[in-house]
Amino acid sequence: TDAWYYELQVKMQRAMERALEVIVKEDELFGEMFGRSYPVVEGYRADDAEYLVFVSSTIASTTRDAVDRARSEGIRAGSAKVRLLRPFPKPQIRSIARGKKRLGVIDRNLSYGSEGAFFTEIKSCLYREPERPEIHGFIAGLGGRDVTVDAVYEMIKITAEKSPATDINWQGAKLA
Repeated sequence: TDAWYYELQVKMQRAMERALEVIVKEDELFGEMFGRSYPVVEGYRADDAEYLVFVSSTIASTTRDAVDRARSEGIRAGSAKVRLLRPFPKPQIRSIARGKKRLGVIDRNLSYGSEGAFFTEIKSCLYREPERPEIHGFIAGLGGRDVTVDAVYEMIKITAEKSPATDINWQGAKLA
């Protein structure tokens, strides 16, 4: 039974690597057919941003409002909504992060003893880049706790104003 296990794992990995290309092409086709698209990484005011905040899921709309607020106060912020964890969209992450001063990654999850899942993945994805930005990891909204525009704005300010001192920045936690 385990005579082919290793080979099966290689085939599964290769299939996942090809899946990203298939997903991108299918989204393009969907866009042509229906006039809207859902890219695997969707930027908001990201092109000229110095500071970029990565998010996933519903927090993206809250983050857009916080980015607009930051922009109105002179902080060149943007956001990137990541729609996939597997296969992880490495080329798209690298492309949108290129040239940024600092990144913030807002995770609504925690890998105990480590950090947020997207933070880990994004750091890993950028590791071999010759010019990579500093990256802040934020944990917010655990247990369904609300993440407000004010909270995201504070995370953007932290990202813009200072280098990361730790891998986890707790936002909204009532710690003693």
